[in-house]
Amino acid sequence: MGFLTWSNLDTAPQYSAAITSMSGLDPATDLGRATLDLEFNLTIRVAATSPVSGACLEVGTALDVSYQGVRLAGAPVPRLCAGPKHAAEARRVAWGAAVRVPRFVLDGLAKDLMNGDAAFDVTIALPPKASSEGRRQLVQCMARRVGDDGALQAPCLVTEVDTSVNTSG
Repeated sequence: MGFLTWSNLDTAPQYSAAITSMSGLDPATDLGRATLDLEFNLTIRVAATSPVSGACLEVGTALDVSYQGVRLAGAPVPRLCAGPKHAAEARRVAWGAAVRVPRFVLDGLAKDLMNGDAAFDVTIALPPKASSEGRRQLVQCMARRVGDDGALQAPCLVTEVDTSVNTSG
């Protein structure tokens, strides 16, 4: 007589992101301006690792692209779901209009772009769940290089943060 145990089958989903292209960061024409108008084309992936349940990015999910902690662009993420043991991908465009970047960061970015070493961070903020009492998950995809499709194979770090506001004095 055999039996099936469900322990360790319901595992956390994996998220990843890749930057397929960008515009507005040409060192010869763009980085001398006071503000930047940026566009990042991204692929976002959610993978369900469980054989019994799927995984979704829900409405209210947002993403940001940053360089050395400076937010350059952002976009909402559409609802995206993957079935059990499957992955789903969506393409998004993140925009940054009239973005001001500190001079020292801009200098480092120009140098990294000219050397082919520019790496950006993509952060995906998942909406809080009704039962989470002010807690939400942040998905941090660090050091993503433009055109590195292999980035979709590298899972991002998921952290839980407390976003509740304490109003008691």
